[in-house]
Amino acid sequence: MSERAPTGMTVGVVGAGITGLSLTHYLRQAGVESHTFESASRPGGVIRTVHEDGRVLELGPQRTRHTSLVADLVDDVGLRDELVVADKDLPLFVYADGRLRRAPLSIREFLTTDLLSWRGKLRLLAEPLTAAGDPEESAAELFTRKFGAEAYHNLIAPLYGGIFGSDPAEMPAKYALTGLLRLEREEEAS
Repeated sequence: MSERAPTGMTVGVVGAGITGLSLTHYLRQAGVESHTFESASRPGGVIRTVHEDGRVLELGPQRTRHTSLVADLVDDVGLRDELVVADKDLPLFVYADGRLRRAPLSIREFLTTDLLSWRGKLRLLAEPLTAAGDPEESAAELFTRKFGAEAYHNLIAPLYGGIFGSDPAEMPAKYALTGLLRLEREEEAS
């Protein structure tokens, strides 16, 4: 935010999750007075750490892309020494049907995973035959229509929800899946 706000302007930020806190930081950098309001007893939104039965559970988004913008924000707020960057080769797991299961990220893993039945795998592979995404759908509706209910429930929803710390049923596709929608439009045009 490089432009200065008019003198006397005050912005109210509702919610002290990662988005609200980031906005508050950038408003301060731009010289805009702001007040952040949070209904919970602590900041952080869906991001939090819980200690249970001697284990550490990280709740909320489980994976954030370490882009240059994220790195700059981490540096700006003085958290560089607290940053933990996972090895890119680590496997991803989803919790489905009462246990952790490895997310299939290769063809071999896809063929052998028990996250999807053979029927679910075939339905997922039929995605190219589905209509392009509709910006008015929720992310959940789009994923379910394109990949099938089993793939959505057992694989996509846990991964997508874990990455964004949000319920895909509450995420409008026009905002949450802009890249996918753009790619499909480009593909239809060519």
